[in-house]
Amino acid sequence: MWYAKRIEKEPSKSPIGFINAEFEHGEDVKELNLSARRKVILLLFFATLAGIMIGAMNYDWYIIELAGLFVLLGVASAFVGGLSLSQTVKSFIRGAQDLLMAALIIGFSKAILVVASDGKIIDTVLYSMSNAVGDFSPVIAAEAMFIFQGVINFFIPSGSGQAAITMPLMAPLSDLLDVSRQTAVLSYQFGDGLFNLIIPTSGVTMGILEIARIPYNVWLKWIAGFMLIMIVVSMILIFIPASGWYVW
Repeated sequence: MWYAKRIEKEPSKSPIGFINAEFEHGEDVKELNLSARRKVILLLFFATLAGIMIGAMNYDWYIIELAGLFVLLGVASAFVGGLSLSQTVKSFIRGAQDLLMAALIIGFSKAILVVASDGKIIDTVLYSMSNAVGDFSPVIAAEAMFIFQGVINFFIPSGSGQAAITMPLMAPLSDLLDVSRQTAVLSYQFGDGLFNLIIPTSGVTMGILEIARIPYNVWLKWIAGFMLIMIVVSMILIFIPASGWYVW
């Protein structure tokens, strides 16, 4: 709270103060009233979100179906908003222009994963790290699994993909090292979830940063302290079950 108030008083103290300055000198922001048309558009938006949840859970909808829903939402919103065909096309182009760079970055991130997978780099990393983890005591092995999952997360930012590739290896290895499988899963969850915030191969992270116009190096510098704290906290939480220091 205090940091937000400080930034509000002195915008130049913000890590992205120069970006905010660019926004301020951009197009004038117009105040819009919540008219009846806009209320209907909001209802359409929430109906689309409900449709996504229902379709994904009950009908196995994925990218194609979800994209179709959003296209339908855009067309319906333009109709309700009273936009002409020309205005609708121009609005779509302007919105797509803002997302183009994010889409390219997501594509580049995916390309890194394709090279690592087709080049058999991931298999080599998995094999080498599993051998290194196997030489440690149970407590150290559990912590090493956490770091291992964080490194692998660079190559496989997908949570389900990482679990499918690494857990068949980590589960039997944890049995051999006298580390509970629950602890091995905990190490995977921390490694996968935490490092997604900083890895440049995550299409979600890089895409959001581009949409928000936050340079990756600025983001990395800003979040570094928080990441160190969370890594220490994660290692403590892994140490407790790995060492047996927990209360039923």
